[in-house]
This record gives sequence, structure tokens and C-alpha cells, in this order.
Amino acid sequence: MRTLELSNVEDYQPLQEVATFATLVATYEKGFLLILEPFESDTATVPNPVFHFTCLDASIAIKPVFERFSSVVITSGTMSPLEMYPKMLQFECHVQESYAMTLARRSFLPMIVTRGSDQVTISSRFEIRNDPSVVRNYGNLLIDFSKITPDGMVVFFPSYLYMESIISMWQGMVSNSCFLHNY
Repeated sequence: MRTLELSNVEDYQPLQEVATFATLVATYEKGFLLILEPFESDTATVPNPVFHFTCLDASIAIKPVFERFSSVVITSGTMSPLEMYPKMLQFECHVQESYAMTLARRSFLPMIVTRGSDQVTISSRFEIRNDPSVVRNYGNLLIDFSKITPDGMVVFFPSYLYMESIISMWQGMVSNSCFLHNY
């Protein structure tokens, strides 16, 4: 663009984004994967392919953290076996602790819910999981359970993208007063 002395650079923003993406793909060989998704969203019905350049090697992603900080604490409720992580993330571990979790009282309540309070079928099945009535019913179910659960809840979503989408829909429903219950 400099060689051609183009003045209105903004007109070429999409071309710059493609060039940046191509540079990233050409720069990294190991630990990355190029993924093609045929649809741009969960609800799309018309194919509109999207490329994702994904880092599959956590050691690459965490390397800048280890380079910048002299002490790093890594915690998780699911990291097991602990001995695997220093090897996998390529760092030297100085202190490593594992603490057993004890439950003095029953605190898990697995359940399958098939209908909301308005008797509309609810499911996480791909075809209906973004339907506003399904999303509203899940939100109302969580509100109802949060009122009777003393120490908080953990709610599972199949992906971060889906979780963000649902939270966004819930926020829209709250601002439009679509939830059946008040907070």
C-alpha cells in the first residue's frame, strides 16, 4: 500500500485483515491448527465459511507469562495429574501442592429438566437451544434454584461462545422485561 501510495487506507481494511491473518498462519507451524467452520454462527442456515487459527499447544500461550513474571501460581479444580503440567507447559515447578476436597454434606444435585415452568419443552439440542422460550426458561430455572441454594451454583455450558450468547440473550430479556421472575 505504501508502494502504491494509496491515500484512503480505510478502504483496504478487509485486505489488511486478510494479510495479517495470512501472516499469522505462515509464521506459526507447530502447535497451531487452521479450522474451517462452514457457518458463521450457531443459528446460521446459509453457509458462510469462517477460518479460525487456533493454538492447540498451551505452552506457547503461557510462555510470555513465564517470561514476564518470576513467580506464577497456577490453580485449578481439575488439574490432574499435577506432574504432567510442568512437562506439558515447559516450566520448572518449585512448589506443587494438591488438596483433597471433602464434602461434609451432599452438595451435588444432578438432574434432567425437560420442561420449563410454562411447560414449554427445553433442551440443549442444537436446533432449539437458542429459541427465546428455551433460553428464558433456563434463566428462570437458574433464578429459582439460586433462591434455594445456600452456597452458590455451578452451571455448565457446552462452550464459552454459547455461554456468552445465552448471557447476552438473558441481558436483553431483563432489559425488555421478558423474564417471568424479578431478581
